Amino acid sequence: MSARRTIGVDLGGTKLLAGAVDPRLGVHHRVHRSVSGLNQRALLDLCVEAVTEARDSAGDEVAAVGFGLPALIDRTTGKVAVGVHTPLADVAFADVMAERLGVPVFVDNDGNASALAEHRAGAARGIDDVVVLGMGGSSLDSAFLIPLLVMAVAFTLLFLTLHLAAMRNEILRRRVRSLQMMQAQARAA
Repeated sequence: MSARRTIGVDLGGTKLLAGAVDPRLGVHHRVHRSVSGLNQRALLDLCVEAVTEARDSAGDEVAAVGFGLPALIDRTTGKVAVGVHTPLADVAFADVMAERLGVPVFVDNDGNASALAEHRAGAARGIDDVVVLGMGGSSLDSAFLIPLLVMAVAFTLLFLTLHLAAMRNEILRRRVRSLQMMQAQARAA
C-alpha cells in the first residue's frame, strides 16, 4: 500500500488551488477553480467538490486536508472571524469541511500556511526567524508592489541593524563584566 496523502487547498478571493501531496511533497493531482462572486453556500460546495476531485484522482487514502484561507481565524472557536474577499465570516470552516469530507481538516490564515510551508520544506527550511511577504494574489500592480517591496527591504535592513547593534552591545557588556571580575580577582589575590 502506498503512503497516505494530504490535500492542500489555497482558497483566495478569485480562485481555489488544491493538490494531493505525498509525504515526499510530490503533487499528484491539481485542481483549479474560479471562486469569484460565489455566495457562502456555493463556496463551501465548491471546496467540497474540489477536494473530492483531488482525493478521487490521488489514487491513495487521504489522511487529512489543510486549507489556507485569506481570513482571520478565531483560535478559540475555530470560526472565520473576518473573511477577506470571501463570504466565510462566522463559519466554523474546519468543522464544516471535516463533517462534509469525512477526514480531519486543518485551517489557518493563508499567510501563516505559506510561512509554515516555507519553514518546513521550502526556502526557509532550517531557519528560525522568517518573514514571508504575501503578494495578495494577482490583484497588485507594480505601482503598488515595488514601493511595498522597497519598504519591506528597508524595514528588514533596519531590523537587522538594530539586532546587530543589540548583539554588539551585549558582547561588549559581557566583556566589560569579565574584565571587572578579573580585576576584582586580581585585587583579592
